[in-house]
Amino acid sequence: IYERHNIFESNEPFSAEYMVCTDVLEHVEDLDPFLAQLSKRTRRGTTLIISVANPKWEWAMDIGEKFNMKIPEGPHKRITVEETEMLYAKVGFKLIERGYRFLIPKRIPGSEYVNKIFYKNKLLAPYGFTVFWVLTK
Repeated sequence: IYERHNIFESNEPFSAEYMVCTDVLEHVEDLDPFLAQLSKRTRRGTTLIISVANPKWEWAMDIGEKFNMKIPEGPHKRITVEETEMLYAKVGFKLIERGYRFLIPKRIPGSEYVNKIFYKNKLLAPYGFTVFWVLTK
């Protein structure tokens, strides 16, 4: 069952075993209180999956927007993977896994093959277009 919540509407713990935040963090105006509230409302044992566009690709996304090659995102702020992980730890989340996907975010001949193998390479993986984290409390 999919549910959408305003994190600040309540202090009641979420009942979900799994929670997913896709492309949310970069649009949160003040990330510290958001993550603190998310942690406060997350039960022990809940698995949280968060994904964002890789900050390393910000320049390419800006160019794409300028040339109408991608949908404008509106106000956003991307912080580094390391800064994000420090914020997770600060509010009590434990990092289970970090990963990257989609070296080539557009379907072109050969992209599916590249996307299936690149993230297994430790040198190439951090250049994936999407960063994801699996966290728990």
